[in-house]
Amino acid sequence: RGVVAVDARGRLVRVGADGAARPPVEVDGSRVQTLHAAPVGVTEALEPAGALLAIAGEALGRTRLVGISQDLAPRWGHDLPDGIHRDGPIEPVVWADLLGSRRRQWLVAAPDGSVTIAWDDGRIVGHYAHGEPIVGLSSFVSGGVPHIVIATRTAVEALRMEDIALD
Repeated sequence: RGVVAVDARGRLVRVGADGAARPPVEVDGSRVQTLHAAPVGVTEALEPAGALLAIAGEALGRTRLVGISQDLAPRWGHDLPDGIHRDGPIEPVVWADLLGSRRRQWLVAAPDGSVTIAWDDGRIVGHYAHGEPIVGLSSFVSGGVPHIVIATRTAVEALRMEDIALD
């Protein structure tokens, strides 16, 4: 189907398999700063499906998550805490399989040291306020128990998730 990229004006551009660029698409009236793709969505048969998530905003340090449909239209939005990541380079969005199932989640590290857990449909199902600036984020499941891994400048911690409300 092609590739989706962000142009210099923060718009989404799909380049088809034929190499031709489609017209740019603005997202929610904001500039897309980063675009993330992962197998977080699910099909009607509950099979993993690709999903897109953007971090967008007009002002420095004022951003929001925007779920993007396959036709590049915004599906949902969620404001992130204000600020910018200052303690080092970070990939603020990763995907996780906290349930060991076909349904996966987005994990988003915010500049205030918090982590948001969201489904592909935009439901926020968890929020953890770590308090220290985060420079790395990941997850794993061990013995059927999900963990979120948070790295700061001084430590790496694996946080055991108990009684999580992920449906």
